[in-house]
Amino acid sequence: MHPADEQQPVNEEWQQTVTRLILSGSTFIYAIGMCYFRLLNVTFLWIATIFLVFSLIWTLFVKYYPLNKLRRWQKITRIATSILADMTAISLGIYYSGNLGAYFYPFYLWVIVGNGVRFGPQYLFFSMVVALTGFSLILTFSQYWWMERQVWYGLTFGIVLLPIFFLKILRRLHTLNTQLEQSLINVTHAATHDFLSGLFNRNFFFQQVHEEIKKINRYGGRVALLYLDLDGFKEVNDLYGHLAGDLILQEAANRLSTSIRNSDILSRLGGDEFGLLLINMDSKESLEVIVTTLLKRLSEPYADASGTILTDRISVSIGVCFYPNPSEENENAETLIQKADLAMYEAKKQGKGRWVQFH
Repeated sequence: MHPADEQQPVNEEWQQTVTRLILSGSTFIYAIGMCYFRLLNVTFLWIATIFLVFSLIWTLFVKYYPLNKLRRWQKITRIATSILADMTAISLGIYYSGNLGAYFYPFYLWVIVGNGVRFGPQYLFFSMVVALTGFSLILTFSQYWWMERQVWYGLTFGIVLLPIFFLKILRRLHTLNTQLEQSLINVTHAATHDFLSGLFNRNFFFQQVHEEIKKINRYGGRVALLYLDLDGFKEVNDLYGHLAGDLILQEAANRLSTSIRNSDILSRLGGDEFGLLLINMDSKESLEVIVTTLLKRLSEPYADASGTILTDRISVSIGVCFYPNPSEENENAETLIQKADLAMYEAKKQGKGRWVQFH
């Protein structure tokens, strides 16, 4: 799991906890004022005090024991416990507030919708069931709400309808967000990758070479840049057509990808030319092992999907340039690639199917 995805429930619970602390503190101040003017029973003040103390303890608990340190069943139990505590406090507050209880009704919706938004639909429905249970008990034991049961019916309808409405909106937003993320992934991939081969494109390769040069200048190290060109590709492409040529390029890209390390950077620069940046290439001996493998693999016969051999006349010429080069200063990505390109053309002049290092 990505660290940001793992951290999200932790942040959501913390925001919910801080909101609870603010609401419980406001309710406590409200209770003091109402009891002072004898508009509410002192029992309400005791409930508000207990809820404030619970909120303070819960805030410390959440701070020092975040959700990502718990197992799945422990996470479920903790979120469910906070929901039950919130709903109990709200229900008791409504019950002991009498005709002022309707002012605390929005807290029901805060718990239902808040937990649904933060933790998922299952907690929305759990909160809804707990709220309906608590509100039903209020109707059963409260003389005031029994007399105002028509209002109670309307408010109960709201407990069910409004959260479901929010849930539908959330699901719609989730669908749109998923579509947007996929579109962004597709656009980013298209901007950095070659359509035919699936490798990095020329522009992105230049950027990566530039970034590696910056890292080496700061932290040290050495890289080898390889410029590869398929020998005989043009003749085969002209003879068998562009479809066969595309198959050969795709197969060449696949052979290259499976012959290098995960840390190396491979690109199709255009046509039948490829760029390869070998990271942490300290010795010429290590380079020779990789280059020998590439020369062998790219010279093997090419076949189509049915296994029919398209050609066995393709090889590869490779130009190599190291960075940093003690004899050169102020090199950049463009000059480095240009030198590897010149070395590749020298390999072609020497008979193709070989590699040459730039000097």
